[in-house]
Amino acid sequence: MTRSTFKTIIAVFTAAFVLAIGSASAQTVTSTYQYRSSVQKYADAASLRAETYAPKPADLVQIESINAALVWNQTSTAADDGANVIKQTNIATGRWINSAYSQIFSVAGVAIPALANQSCATLQVAVAGVIDGRNVLVQKAVGSTITAGVTLLETINTMNNAVELQACNNTGTATATFNIGLMVFQK
Repeated sequence: MTRSTFKTIIAVFTAAFVLAIGSASAQTVTSTYQYRSSVQKYADAASLRAETYAPKPADLVQIESINAALVWNQTSTAADDGANVIKQTNIATGRWINSAYSQIFSVAGVAIPALANQSCATLQVAVAGVIDGRNVLVQKAVGSTITAGVTLLETINTMNNAVELQACNNTGTATATFNIGLMVFQK
């Protein structure tokens, strides 16, 4: 092939390419997923709540104000406490969970007994799969209602697939028995 023939072939291909590009319409592709190549940092919990991108499973972020790493759990509905659980405002189901808590358990229908004023009751709550002897964080599940003035205090006592916690009444009057759902986080 001569040099001039080669130049002619290149010119024909170039012209065809330019015509093809000129007639093509541009398309914009928008993705709702944020692709994190490293741990993304946020100043505080409010900054993370305001994020608009939909996280992917196992995404990891850092909250500088509390010096904590949080991992995305796409099935969690735990209550936002600003430190161990953070709910992104634009997403209904899924939470950022403090990465120190690697296991999450949901327990429905926990009976809180009737309590006299200024009293506490210790409860053993069965949690299938909980590991004995490890720290736990217990929170009221989203959608559960707890009597105003009643507080739940978890302990680190986990034995025989159960978590020990205290329900304390500081309402000023006796309370009736009620049921709630719990989220149990274990390190």
